[in-house]
Amino acid sequence: MKKWADFYILFLIGIFFFVFVTACKETNIKTTAVSESLNNTIPMGPIAVNLNKHRSHDKDRYLCLNMTLILQEMMWEHKVPAIHPKAREAAMIFLSSLVFDDVKVFTSIKKQNKKLVAVLNPYMEGSIKEIKIEHAIVTTDVDKVEEFMIEHTIVEASPGEKGEEK
Repeated sequence: MKKWADFYILFLIGIFFFVFVTACKETNIKTTAVSESLNNTIPMGPIAVNLNKHRSHDKDRYLCLNMTLILQEMMWEHKVPAIHPKAREAAMIFLSSLVFDDVKVFTSIKKQNKKLVAVLNPYMEGSIKEIKIEHAIVTTDVDKVEEFMIEHTIVEASPGEKGEEK
C-alpha cells in the first residue's frame, strides 16, 4: 500500500510540473529570465576622457560615462566572456578621439555608442549586442570629473566590515 501512495504522490508532482511548464510556454514566460538578464550584462564601470579639440585655444571638455555591456543571448553551455584587458583602453582611445560636437546631445552620444560597439566587439569575441549608458556628463570642470568617478566607484562595505564590535 505504501508503494502505491509514493507512486501516486510522484505522479501528482509530475502532472503539476507538466501543467506548469505548459502554462509557461503558452504565456511565453521564460523561467530563467532573471538569471539570463544577470548573466548577459557586464558592467564596464565609469570612464572619463578628455575630448579632442579642433583648435588649441578651445576649452578642455571631459566626457564621463558609466556603461554596461549587454551581451547577445548565448547557449547555456557557453560562458560569458571576460572583459579583455585591452577593451577598456580601446574604449578610452575611441572616446577621447571624439570632439564636443560628437557628444553635445544625448542622441549624438547614442550614435557614437554604436561605433563603440564595433570597436569593442573584437575584444569580446563578437558577443556585444549593445552598450547601455547608465550615466553621461560632459563638463569643463575637473572637479565634476573627480566627483563622477568617486560617485560611480563607491564600493559598499560588507556587513562584517561595518565596525562590528565584540
